[in-house]
Amino acid sequence: TIENKEQQTKSVFLPRWGYQAIAASVILLIGIFIGRFMDWENKTNVLITDNPESEQNLVHKAAVTRQAAEYLDKSKVLLLGVVNMETENVSQESMDLSYQQGISENLIREAAVLKKKLSETDQIRLKTLISELELILMQISNYEQEFDVPAIELIKSSVDNRGLLMKINVEEMILSSGKYDEKKNEKDRIRL
Repeated sequence: TIENKEQQTKSVFLPRWGYQAIAASVILLIGIFIGRFMDWENKTNVLITDNPESEQNLVHKAAVTRQAAEYLDKSKVLLLGVVNMETENVSQESMDLSYQQGISENLIREAAVLKKKLSETDQIRLKTLISELELILMQISNYEQEFDVPAIELIKSSVDNRGLLMKINVEEMILSSGKYDEKKNEKDRIRL
């Protein structure tokens, strides 16, 4: 009789791994049940599309981002022209930067407006890059009309030391990918 009771109790109880397997199966079934009856994707889409203010914000942010991309492109062309300028064995006429100074002054005015717009749309990294570009553009616009090779070399070294052309290229790649999101790219801001 004692042996019969032991056999009955052993057959009723499962080993520890058996209970764990049953618990895992129950949790899996609960997860499947929740996933099947909850429509996650449609709820988030409804929240975004039903709020016209957020649509306007997205359109405004996209327009500002497009303006910033155009600004970066113009600045890059100007900086490449100055950085690639030959400063050795050249005449005074070929060192004339009056055209570049005019463009630089226009870009400085444009930067003031653009930085305000970027602040409104919380695009901090773009605003920081444009602020850095603005400093170099001020150096170019304040260039004396004299035969001043050291001033041009200073501008070149400033562009090089700050890595501005690389930063512009990285930012243009991010913007052209169409996946620009300031919060997603916070880690990149530290590197730049």
